[in-house]
This record gives sequence, structure tokens and C-alpha cells, in this order.
Amino acid sequence: SLSGQPSLRIDAMGVVSWPQLNELLPIGTGAAIQAREKFYKELVSCAEHQKLSGMDEGRRTKKSVKHFRGTLTLKDIQRLLPQRLSSLGAMQPDVLEEVVERAFWAAYNWLQPVVHLGPDCIDMNQWHVLVLHLVCRLDVQESLDAS
Repeated sequence: SLSGQPSLRIDAMGVVSWPQLNELLPIGTGAAIQAREKFYKELVSCAEHQKLSGMDEGRRTKKSVKHFRGTLTLKDIQRLLPQRLSSLGAMQPDVLEEVVERAFWAAYNWLQPVVHLGPDCIDMNQWHVLVLHLVCRLDVQESLDAS
């Protein structure tokens, strides 16, 4: 956890591995910013590939990609982030569903994008807010579960 504990109990179904979560979504400046941005770009690339290859709701052409290149939609994040975190053993996908959606809307509402992208897209600046909200929310949950 943020306080140094090795794991966080979310509920009877899932556990967060703080070291693995911190490796993928570090909080801080310098190298942490670079790591978050690298992961964001990986998610964008994966989302665009899935859309162009038809793996996302049958979309098969560049014309059908409904968001700007370099952005992520809520749907992209809900699909890809839990999948990636669970593949690293950081947590189970079902644990993140509500937390990811709340973090997305917090990022969308708290920070204006460089260019308005639409009601369901965030840019890289908003991604940093999403990560901070997500990690803080999980840390708060730890405190609530401990009491």
C-alpha cells in the first residue's frame, strides 16, 4: 500500500498487490511520470489496434475509430486496464470495475483536456489524474477495510 504494507484486501473476492500496482501505475514525479505515460501509450496503442483489427465491436476501418488518436475512451480503459493489472497479478478485474469508472469521470471532470475530445475520451494529462484517483481510492478502501 501507500503506507508500505505488502497487500491490500479489497473484499472477499480480490487482493491488490501494491508492489505490482506501483510498478505499473507509480505516483510521483520524474521517472514515475515517464512510467505512467509509457503505460498510457501502450493502452492507446492496444485500443487502436483492437479497433482497427475488428476485435472491438466489429470495427474494421480507420474511419470507424470514434475517438481521436492518442486518447482513451471509458470503454477502452474499462476493458484494458483491469485486464493488464490482473495479468501482472496486481488485482482481479472485477475488483476494479467501479473504481476505474469513478476514476475516469474524476479525471474527465477535474482537468480540462488540451483539446475537447468528447464526452467519453481522456488525454494523457487527464490520465495522470485518473491514476492518482485510482491509487488513492484503493488506499482509502484499505483504511476502510482495516477499520
